[in-house]
Amino acid sequence: MLRLAREYRYPVGTWIYDLPGGAANSGEDPADAARREYEEETGLRPIDLVHLHTFYQNPSRSPTPIHLYFCRSVTAGTPIDDDPQEVVLTVEMSVSAFDELISTGEIVDPVLLISRLIAAQKGFLPEIC
Repeated sequence: MLRLAREYRYPVGTWIYDLPGGAANSGEDPADAARREYEEETGLRPIDLVHLHTFYQNPSRSPTPIHLYFCRSVTAGTPIDDDPQEVVLTVEMSVSAFDELISTGEIVDPVLLISRLIAAQKGFLPEIC
């Protein structure tokens, strides 16, 4: 099963699937930021966080790297709901259901698409058919 976030994104005017995550605090290690953001948004703490890849979403306009992580197991954590503007729903689905959403064009977040590809290349998820 995959655990995804579902959030309303105002620039595109709709709810989209994406990954739990967000920006690191000043001086925060990217892996620590990933753990913190995952717990804040899902209420679960990742146990076996593995770095998948780092890339630049738009290197011609932004020097901000995107760090991708993967985990297979979690433990209970504490969700933090301190931003009334941010409503994050946690959605679980099978890999095959997720791949169907990709094929129908419902997955529009590029970070999520890249994560699926790299997780398959590294053997964490089945190959994409």
